[in-house]
Amino acid sequence: PFGVYDFAISPDGRTIVYSVNREENNSERDLWLIHSDGSARRLLVRCDAHICQSPSWSYDGALIAFQKHPLLEGSLGRSPGPGRVWIFDMESQQASPLFEDTQRISGSPRFAPNSYRLAFYDGLSNTIGIVDLESGDLEELPSLMGDSGAWSPDGSQIVYTELTASDAGQFSQLLRADLARSVITPLLALAASNDSSAAWSPTGDFIAFSRQAYRSGSAAGAQIWLADLSRAEAQLLTDTPGFNYGALAWSPDGRWLLAQRFDLTTPNARPEIWLIAPDRRNQRSIAVDAMLPAWLP
Repeated sequence: PFGVYDFAISPDGRTIVYSVNREENNSERDLWLIHSDGSARRLLVRCDAHICQSPSWSYDGALIAFQKHPLLEGSLGRSPGPGRVWIFDMESQQASPLFEDTQRISGSPRFAPNSYRLAFYDGLSNTIGIVDLESGDLEELPSLMGDSGAWSPDGSQIVYTELTASDAGQFSQLLRADLARSVITPLLALAASNDSSAAWSPTGDFIAFSRQAYRSGSAAGAQIWLADLSRAEAQLLTDTPGFNYGALAWSPDGRWLLAQRFDLTTPNARPEIWLIAPDRRNQRSIAVDAMLPAWLP
């Protein structure tokens, strides 16, 4: 009754882990499990004096990474402190911190689609960390944007945002990190826009993303663009500047995109979920007063 904060669907599509707020004045946020048919709801991790959120499943469903914040007492009540990534083992039903060093800050965990490599964001060093849970190897990518990026379908690359300066100002640009070759390149040429919400197509040939363009010093709503990786070019999929699009998700067969859309021109507007074909031939609303779309595999 007090609200789902976020969720993640298991690789087999049978189970959903979600973070849910406790009583309105209590501040804690716990992790729960439920079957995708709505049955067998149960508490997974009780987060007393903490906020737990941002779950991510490992490729085999054996592990769940999540972000855990302590609630700190202050003059205005309790507020979240620095976050740290924890790992829940489905076999042992136990959770433990990703790093033994309690001073290591980490958040926004995202498992690779085919291995026990985990991406996270370190807010102290302003880097995206990529740790192999089996070998312990750690790689770091500089970034100021606070997000851990999006994995390619084969787990060999990550696309993420970074602040880039130009004559027109500073803008968030999408960068593409090839982890096998240790090479970082811009996804597209720098434009007077803020790019975000990158999502790889299932084949890895395209990346959908949100772009908020600046015209004459003012910003319109972020629109959906589609980058063709073979050509390093992008085309516009939506052209309704009065609306903002984000939270993009590809269907497993690559035929559709889901997006969260918000009306910027209407007071007290509620978000909608839109279904969008990459060829622009079909775009329609499928849910009102809804957010954070995701596909069952």
